[in-house]
Amino acid sequence: MLLAELTRCLELTEPGQRVLVIEDNLPWLYRLSDFWREAGHEVVALAGIRHVEGSAAVGMAPDLVSIVPVDLGSFDAAFLDYYFFGERHNGGTLTRALRAAGCERILGMSSDAQANATMAALGATATMRKSDFMRLLGL
Repeated sequence: MLLAELTRCLELTEPGQRVLVIEDNLPWLYRLSDFWREAGHEVVALAGIRHVEGSAAVGMAPDLVSIVPVDLGSFDAAFLDYYFFGERHNGGTLTRALRAAGCERILGMSSDAQANATMAALGATATMRKSDFMRLLGL
């Protein structure tokens, strides 16, 4: 898949979209978040999720101390690692919660093929191995 195809698939061709990024590899979280900010999107970057109830979630900021309340239904697109900080949630549970909240454009990105398959089965728009996604973005 090419970057232009992915951008079209997730409908991120026009700036101004609200994008959620959840990733526990902090350097990758910062690079991915910066990439979409530079493309003109509003980005919420989280290192993990502590709690989800309906469309309300409590995220972990990249400092791993601060908590960030988020409305999962407020995002136009999401980029989810499968494994991230938090004890009860992963990319699968978040894919399901985001879809239920109305976010339908979700990219699952894990180094684990089975994790990507799980996110796809739960409604992710697309999935990619994390290393392939990094190369695609030129990072």
